[in-house]
Amino acid sequence: MRAVRDVLDTITVWSAAAVAGLTLTIPLKSAWMAHDRPLQVNLMLFDVPRATAAGSFAAVIAAAVTVTLGNTAGRIGAIVAALVLVVDRLLLRTAGSEVLSTLNYLDSFFGGLLLGAVGAVAWRRRRTAAAYLFGGLLGAELGDLAESPADKGGMSPSDLVVLQAPSVFAVAAVAVLLVVSIAIHRHGTESISSPLGLIPMGPILAAGIAIPGVLWTSEWLVRSGDRVPVTVTAVVLVVLAAVVAAVVLPGREGIPLLLAVAFSAAGSTLILVPRPDRALPVPIAALALGLYAGYRRPSPGVAVVLVIALALAGSAAPIAEPRGFLLPVLGCGAATFVVGYCFASATPLYPTSIVLALSVLVVPSAGMAMRGRDFGRLAYSPYWYRSTDVSHQSAPGLVAAGVAAGCGLGVALIDRWRAPGSLATVRHRHSRQHIRRGNDEQSFGKYRRTGVLPSNFGLGDPPSDPLGDTSREG
Repeated sequence: MRAVRDVLDTITVWSAAAVAGLTLTIPLKSAWMAHDRPLQVNLMLFDVPRATAAGSFAAVIAAAVTVTLGNTAGRIGAIVAALVLVVDRLLLRTAGSEVLSTLNYLDSFFGGLLLGAVGAVAWRRRRTAAAYLFGGLLGAELGDLAESPADKGGMSPSDLVVLQAPSVFAVAAVAVLLVVSIAIHRHGTESISSPLGLIPMGPILAAGIAIPGVLWTSEWLVRSGDRVPVTVTAVVLVVLAAVVAAVVLPGREGIPLLLAVAFSAAGSTLILVPRPDRALPVPIAALALGLYAGYRRPSPGVAVVLVIALALAGSAAPIAEPRGFLLPVLGCGAATFVVGYCFASATPLYPTSIVLALSVLVVPSAGMAMRGRDFGRLAYSPYWYRSTDVSHQSAPGLVAAGVAAGCGLGVALIDRWRAPGSLATVRHRHSRQHIRRGNDEQSFGKYRRTGVLPSNFGLGDPPSDPLGDTSREG
């Protein structure tokens, strides 16, 4: 029975994370690919970046609340989010174009809630943490790599799978899995990380710095990115926002955030279309290989070098613009390998930190903004998705390289100033806090009277390494 429960948990976490990642990166409706799109559809496309940012912020809040209230609350929140996504997609079938923007905002917001709630529950065990990371990255990257059907005059079988994902059936299946999960865990023990039962504000503050910083600088680059002073200032601002947000987080928890900001900019500059339908397994296999490599040989410094190399490859796009499928397929494999390596080589201890990094990853970046200057929209093309009809220049790659280099400097500073303790030390602190938890709750009145709060107030218990420690499985 225990083995069956573990398998079910892994499948549930992976599928929920993949659905959430797809929801945050793919607009709600793809039938508007015709050139005679109504005004309401154009407005929806214009609002997609802000809807994605809203969903990303919702993910971090959901993770922080789940960390405080416990696993049952997180599972209930995930079920509610999945049910709203089902209703949202059912309404889309009969709704007119005038409500597309509203439905898309709801879709992104509750997709973020699903990502955050599931992540906070899953990150406490090695198997489910790995499933969450693989599913979340896979959904986000498949959505980011999608090619515009307007390039082909219609949707191929792979387009039908990706561009209309997640389908009503897929989201409903996730909701059923979550209901089954909460049923089999109804007698399980709760795990509350905040010693006084309060929401940790550090990750929320970091999200409030990083997500608007990335989004607003990207929107600025779309409007004025043709001027060098604006471009340089925007790069400095986005790096500064990422570094400040990373410093707000405890210990080395901010390194995944910095790598996510760097990769988001670099990955957006690569030429990854056109690709044949048969190349769909390439990003899946490359992502799995990157996660494995990062787990076996973790090095944030190597991850930064790989991201800068991707950005420089994007700057060489006008020189070696592809005429066939080979270079886009290789670039697709390289991009997904690097993002897998980045996240696996800097695995955080707190669930809120990994949710924050995944959330920032899907926010439209400076690289996308520089590619969208020609048509005045924060997107890969007028149809949102990557397209072969958009001209390629060196500027996006150079801007992304600057962002990656700045984030790499932030990684080096955190690595130097906040050297990690041994895993045994983390385990020892974790076990002592479990013993003190009851005393902390009983002593809350004392803290209130004296005005002195414990030193770890609001940070919570750091679980042991979710991808490298098996002592907490069970």
